[in-house]
Order: sequence, then C-alpha cells, then structure tokens
Amino acid sequence: MPVAKRCSGCRGTKPVGEFSKHKARDDGRQSYCKSCMRETCAAWYAVNKDRERETSAAWYAVNKERARETSAVWRAANKERARENLARWQRENRDRVREHNARRRARKAQVCTEPYDRAALFARWSHTCCYCSSPATDVEHITPISKGGDDILSNVTVACAACNSSKGAKTLAQWAVTF
Repeated sequence: MPVAKRCSGCRGTKPVGEFSKHKARDDGRQSYCKSCMRETCAAWYAVNKDRERETSAAWYAVNKERARETSAVWRAANKERARENLARWQRENRDRVREHNARRRARKAQVCTEPYDRAALFARWSHTCCYCSSPATDVEHITPISKGGDDILSNVTVACAACNSSKGAKTLAQWAVTF
C-alpha cells in the first residue's frame, strides 16, 4: 500500500491519511485530499443551499422516528456537548425561547393560544410601555394566564420590566389599587 498520494484538486503529494476512504477506488481512497474535498463541498453547498435543505427536509419527513432516535442516542453519549449546544442555541434565539415558554405555560394552564408576532406587537406600541411610557422590554398579559387569561393577541401588550414584574399575576383592577 502506498504511503503518499497525489491530490487531483491541489495537485500536491500528501500522506495517504490525508485522503478519505472510498471503497470503490482501487487504492481505497478519494482522489481529492480532505482539505480540497472540504472546499469543494462548501462551494457546492453555497450554490445549492435550497436544494440541500429540501432534500434534508424530505428525508426527515420520511425518517422522523429514526432521526429522533439517533439524536437521543447522541445526546445520551455526549451530554456535556448537548448541554453546551442547547445553551448556545438558547442564547442566540432568545425570542424563540420566550415564545416556546409562553406557549408551554399556556398549555399547562389549559387556556386558548394563538400565534402572534412579538416584533409586530412591539412595533405597534412603538417599543413603549403601555402603562408608564418607558421603553418596553416584555410582552405582558393583560389578564394573566394564571387567572385564566388567554395567550392571544387581544390579551397581550408590551410593558417595561418594572411594570411587568410589579403587575405580576394581578389583574389590572388589582394592580391599579397598588399605585
């Protein structure tokens, strides 16, 4: 077995270990070195991103259970990396995490839910607290979910953190007494 091989991409002679395995080839290795293959695949993916997403989505639709089982096995074997990946995703997707938590709380309380766009809600109120006119940071349920309020657009508004935490799980009438 040869110890070196010439790459068809960069034309450099490299150790055989720099080439991925390929059973169908006579020498059992790819014709491109790993770094050239990486560049070639990245370029192809950049041009065919939508096609690759469609292919992946179609595969996942057919193999949903298999994909979930594979992911569960990987997470069990790589608990620390899985925890780090989840923490990074949550940091990068704070709005999606908030929406997920709000829907989960609403399901637990068995109230009606309806999707709404947080960004549009903030824009409608000009990013201003509806109670004190400070900059708004939170979505506020007028009738709290814990008191039977629904998680729907007609029951939410925007509020600053101080007003939202001050109001807490009180109704507007209960909260108004504390002013």
